[in-house]
Parts: sequence; structure tokens; C-alpha cells
Amino acid sequence: MRSALEHFSELLEYPHGGAGQVRATAEKLLRELEPVGLPAVGVRAFLDRIAGLSTEMLEELYSTTFELNPSVHLYAGLILLGESYKRGALLVELKEKLTENDVQIGTELPDFIPFLLRLLGRLEKRPEDASELQSYCLLPALQKIAQGLSNPENPYSPLLIATRDFLVPTETHV
Repeated sequence: MRSALEHFSELLEYPHGGAGQVRATAEKLLRELEPVGLPAVGVRAFLDRIAGLSTEMLEELYSTTFELNPSVHLYAGLILLGESYKRGALLVELKEKLTENDVQIGTELPDFIPFLLRLLGRLEKRPEDASELQSYCLLPALQKIAQGLSNPENPYSPLLIATRDFLVPTETHV
């Protein structure tokens, strides 16, 4: 499960490594998910939709999807709590958990979904914490993001749905 979560995390981050690296990561994830079924369909759709994109096109797609669209971004706390005191408290708590579990965040906010996916993969020995992160933070945020994408043809739409679907029946993932 940890490896798949790392791959999902990489695919939902800005494509600094270029289109080739994104495709290679998606292919690794697809091989890992094929036995799981449903999430693999979404990763395959993502891979098919980005097949002909250059690095510049993929970077532009990412930016227009997640950075320039106020209704679709990858900050779980902002999605679920808005700009509120509760989000501030959540950010403090998440930063502590990310630091405890060696998830590097740099200058990014701690509620960035790729970081939370990495954290979830590192909470395998703490199932209560993992369940809480998954049920109360990641799943509702991913659901809202997927609903917020107005263009169902956007390559990130099936990837977000696959990420959500992967998180639902965790006991079936190895």
C-alpha cells in the first residue's frame, strides 16, 4: 500500500520531473494496481489522456487544474474547513504528524494532499491514526475535488477518482 500511495502522491504533485517521469510513475502504479481492479481503470485513463502531452503541456494542465482554479485545489484542510481557526489547528497537527513520520514538506502547507497520502502510507503500524486521516480528511477532500472538476475529460479527473477508490477498501490493498 505504501508504494502505491507514494506513486499517487507523485502523480498529484506538480510535474517537475517532466512528462516522461509522470508517465513512468503512472505505469509503475498501474502495474501495482492491476490486481486491485477499479483504481487501475482510473490510472489507465489518466495515462491514456496524457500520452501525447509534452512536459510544458502537462505543467500547464496541472497549473490550470489545481493552481489557477479556485474551486479545485489540493489542500484538504482548506477544502473541508475553509479559512478558519479549525484549519489552522489542523495545519499544526498535520505538520507535527508529517515531521514525526519523516514526510518532507518544504515550504508547502501541511494539508497538501500528496503529503497526506505519503503520511497515510507511513501510518501502517498505527491503524487508528491511518483510519482517521483516511476517513475524515483524505476521502471527503478527494470526493469534493473530483466533483469540482468541471471537465470530465481532464486527465486528473480519473486519477483523483482512482486515488479515492484506492483509499476506500484499504484492507484489500497490500
